[in-house]
Amino acid sequence: MREQQLVGVVQVPVGGDGEQALPGAADAERLDHEVLVAGRDAEPERAAGAGGGGDDAAALAALGYTSEYRREMSMWGNFALGFTYLSPVVGVYTLFGFALATGGPPMIWALVIAGVGQLLVATVFGEVVSQFPVSGGIYPWARRLWGRRWAWMAGWVYALALLATIASVSYGAGPFVALMLGIELSTTTTVIFALVVVAIATLLNLGGTKLLTQAAIFGFAAELIGAVVVGVWLLTAHREHGLGVIFHSFGAGSGGSYAAAFLAASLIGVYLYYGFEACGDVAEEVSDPGRRIPRSMRMTIYVGGAASIFVAVALILSVPDFGKVISGEDADPVHTVLENAFGSVGTRIVLGVVLISFLSCALSLQAAGSRLLQSYGRDNMIFGSKYLAKFSAVRHVPPFALAVTAVVPALVILGSTLSASALTRIVSFAALGIYIGFQMVVLAALRARLKGWVPAGQFNLGRWGLPINVAALVYGVLAAINMAWPRTPDAAWYDNYLVILSVVLVVGVGLVYLFVAKPHDRSNAPAGTPSRPVDRFRAVLLSALLSASRPHPVWVGATQPQRYDKTPATIHNLSRQQESRCRTSSPGRPWTPWTARPAMSSIPAPVRSTRRRRSPARPMWTPPSRRPGRRSRPGGTPRPASGSARS
Repeated sequence: MREQQLVGVVQVPVGGDGEQALPGAADAERLDHEVLVAGRDAEPERAAGAGGGGDDAAALAALGYTSEYRREMSMWGNFALGFTYLSPVVGVYTLFGFALATGGPPMIWALVIAGVGQLLVATVFGEVVSQFPVSGGIYPWARRLWGRRWAWMAGWVYALALLATIASVSYGAGPFVALMLGIELSTTTTVIFALVVVAIATLLNLGGTKLLTQAAIFGFAAELIGAVVVGVWLLTAHREHGLGVIFHSFGAGSGGSYAAAFLAASLIGVYLYYGFEACGDVAEEVSDPGRRIPRSMRMTIYVGGAASIFVAVALILSVPDFGKVISGEDADPVHTVLENAFGSVGTRIVLGVVLISFLSCALSLQAAGSRLLQSYGRDNMIFGSKYLAKFSAVRHVPPFALAVTAVVPALVILGSTLSASALTRIVSFAALGIYIGFQMVVLAALRARLKGWVPAGQFNLGRWGLPINVAALVYGVLAAINMAWPRTPDAAWYDNYLVILSVVLVVGVGLVYLFVAKPHDRSNAPAGTPSRPVDRFRAVLLSALLSASRPHPVWVGATQPQRYDKTPATIHNLSRQQESRCRTSSPGRPWTPWTARPAMSSIPAPVRSTRRRRSPARPMWTPPSRRPGRRSRPGGTPRPASGSARS
């Protein structure tokens, strides 16, 4: 078998015993495309997203980290984690009544608009995680793209939003448990059921990555099958309307502008389409993360969005009377539709599937939150870092970080027994906080692009990267404004501006801690803009200077090696032309991208060619100090005197 040895800046085939072998015509043509540009390869983090299999640990080490996680999560497990976090059943069943009463059947288009917008965000995240596959998601990505302070604030807002979301999802499962068991609903029973959901999710997470993967896949299968079965049954046996109703408002928003009513109803899509980032939160538990995680993120949007739209359409077409829903007479249209379609026993079975969805959603939220807190602790960026960074030697999960994601939501849930409005105030921040964390990463990516960053992972948007980045930022900002917009003018001012006040409070507390405790000064982990034009110029210049006295061999023919000097002009030409030729004219030929090639420090010394530099037919003049003595000269020719002319 042949191996590949990097020689200078070219991959030269060598035999198994290390001897140089002459390449054939095909090898010579291939090697012509394998030229490495030192200026772009000088940055070790560019190789991080190109690892696969056994290279994952080395790729992570290039980013400055050594992982204690086990890479036991497959791509399907990673996708299932994101899907159950997004949880179309939880999102649709929870907010369907509000959206239908506010915007009427046309609210279904809000799911389409939000899905397209979040797909833009997911593609930007895919580029980032492909190059920086580090657990924790929002925080480490922002750290690499911008810096320590920006990353700390992004992670702070996102972490608190995650903890609030765990509390809201667990609390939202309570009414469904009561309906399934036929128990009278009260605050006490809802709190008890919510705490049980948190406890079960915590125990499953403490079981390790493999158990988490199995639970996520089971939750994904149950939720998807349940959504399809319920939707098909409603559309075939209990359909009350034609598809044209999705273009009719049925009087919704009649008290004012329908545009305002539709924007309020569109919150169902805004609240539904997040969770794909969980695929990147567990990057150190996935093999070949630079390739698999971006795909899992997009699949989460595709499959989750399709399931959400399908279930929502089935429910809309099965509602017996839109007027009662819009007027408020039918406050829970989901339960009404299920009761009419499945009866008492069938409804309980469907509610059981819904409860599985709630549990798997809480499980995925805890997994994402614990990885984020552990990444904070590993970088010594928050109080309690010593404990948050600890790992279980048996399960290879962060137990203290998982404990925080269980205790804090449990305290929030218990607080609802004292004040129901307190839980509402805390949870109202959750979705907006997650969107703010998203847009801080999107903005950091846009800033890095404008400063010269070129994404170098296995997933790359190419020339579409900048416009998609801008579009994702515009969508995210508009969605955040829509969530924060005050819509209850009759309520007290602090209730009307509750979402804005909660964000101001969280950000304000974070800024005080950031500038007083200065956690960013305690961390030595890599941070900052991943690539700057001046860095690439210095790398190219340094490479040219080092290579001036040591030309590197390159195969240019089928049988004969030649040499070239690696000058800056040569580097510049090869940096743009060779990659373009390989990617466009020879798409089927194996080609190693710059990010997968070792840095200059790991390149072995060049193999010198054994071909004679000059032909024997062209004798070279020998200086006097090296000429043989008179006796050894042919024909006894006397040795010329010093300073004589050459013969």
